[in-house]
Amino acid sequence: MTTLPPPRLGAPLSAREVDVLDGIARGRTYAQIAADLGLSTDTVATHARRLMAKLGARDRGHAVGTGFRLGLLGDRSAVRPGRWAA
Repeated sequence: MTTLPPPRLGAPLSAREVDVLDGIARGRTYAQIAADLGLSTDTVATHARRLMAKLGARDRGHAVGTGFRLGLLGDRSAVRPGRWAA
């Protein structure tokens, strides 16, 4: 297992972290996000912890609100049609 450096507040989110944040914003569980992205649930949880640290978020809801305020979330259907369809 590789030890990663601690995330820095204000550091940019990786594309995968934005994917996980998008799944959280859509109300998906970590297991559902993992299945959607082809990752393990533990990997999704790691991405979630890191993105919350980078955003300075205290919980999932705070992370989603911050993501919308920063323009990280929104209508991305033009970029990835059909993604996260219910």
